Amino acid sequence: MLVTLDGRPVETPCGADSTLQALLDQVRATQPPDRLIVSVAVNGRELGDDDLSNDLSCPVDAGAQIDLETGDRKELIDSALRRVAEEFAAAEPRHGAIAERLSSLDAAAAVREVGEIVGLWQICHRALAQCSELLGDDLVQRLHEGRPVQAWLDDVVAKLVEMGAALEARDMVSLADLLRYELAPLCPAWCALLNGLADQLRDAGPPA
Repeated sequence: MLVTLDGRPVETPCGADSTLQALLDQVRATQPPDRLIVSVAVNGRELGDDDLSNDLSCPVDAGAQIDLETGDRKELIDSALRRVAEEFAAAEPRHGAIAERLSSLDAAAAVREVGEIVGLWQICHRALAQCSELLGDDLVQRLHEGRPVQAWLDDVVAKLVEMGAALEARDMVSLADLLRYELAPLCPAWCALLNGLADQLRDAGPPA
């Protein structure tokens, strides 16, 4: 078995029946706490989240090549937060266009795009949860402009509930208004919030 870490061969004491999970645990134990394994490839095929979950408990073939890449914990969190911030910046102008189409013959397609907008908020929520887990600190308890991030999230949830009610009632007028006047202004606000969190972590780092 050949195991590489960031392009360099490494030795592992894995036996013939060792699982992928055991191999990863052994490699992690040799790394500093702030280095995380961010990519796993088996015989040239990078494993996505679902593949990785399925393969962790499987024995690794003795002739396999396992290529691992690592990343810095703080850099990963910073990148994830800023990437979602960029998504919000790109999404803001879409809200008005979708609202316009909700009152047109293209309303069905516009409703699908509303689902994409909702999906972005789901991505944001997952990013905050995953970054909090990596950091060992609940980011939603941090402050932005004097308010806990959780309070900002509560505002979003309230708007999404209103959107869900408008969709269920097929009230396209209310849905369009929510997109234009409620959700669109949240995009720059959350762009600033996520970049602000990233700045906090960059400047102060995780709490001791």
